[in-house]
Amino acid sequence: MLIDTGEGISAYQPLLSSLLESENCTIGPVLITHWHRDHIGGINQITELCPEATFSKFYHSNDDGEFLPIWDGDEFAVEGGKVKAIHTPGHTTDHIAFFMDDSGILFTGDSVLGQGTGVFENLTTYLSSLKKQLEFNPKTIYPGHGPVVHHAKDKIEEYIRHRQQREDEILKIFKDAGVDAQLTPMHIVKIIYAKYPQSLWPAAERGVVLHLEKLKDEGKANKVDGGKWNVHNSGTHFDFWNFLIF
Repeated sequence: MLIDTGEGISAYQPLLSSLLESENCTIGPVLITHWHRDHIGGINQITELCPEATFSKFYHSNDDGEFLPIWDGDEFAVEGGKVKAIHTPGHTTDHIAFFMDDSGILFTGDSVLGQGTGVFENLTTYLSSLKKQLEFNPKTIYPGHGPVVHHAKDKIEEYIRHRQQREDEILKIFKDAGVDAQLTPMHIVKIIYAKYPQSLWPAAERGVVLHLEKLKDEGKANKVDGGKWNVHNSGTHFDFWNFLIF
């Protein structure tokens, strides 16, 4: 069983071939965490090595039949291992993590990384997916990028706290600006990321927008004219951390 296929670089196929030869095995089911190129780019390489391999991904209406469908809770087994699929949208709508119950190993794709924090399309669903993965009580995380994480629950809880910290910082800025304040996301970025290089501000601005959209979903914020936002309730529970990442 293989989870994801890499991005299709030339070094991948001989490396995989060497591993299969040393283990005297072939590949049956290939499970895809999500549609991004760096996770599906090696499909043709695997097909050349293992023509019998099958490719499965969480069903999406835009899929053209290239993949067998995966649904939340589906189980996949080969000799020596079994994983359960966990639908974890947020990074992408089709994102899937895979859990090995007997060992407590969680394959997180891009929902949790080995270092830094994840990128997401929708913060509300992303946070829900983090909490969903936490409920499986994982011991070890094998992420799509970065080193293995040996304290899985601590890492997931860190991700959740970090997002809450960022939300608290945003709400505090509105509170300090006064009742009925209308602020642009970049105004918020210039305060939170004042000590960071300006080259990072556009990426930070996108993150702030996603936080504001989450607050809008919760009925706590509105987008007004000129790309500005306001919040309905500027109260916040603020929890300072001694680091800033995004």
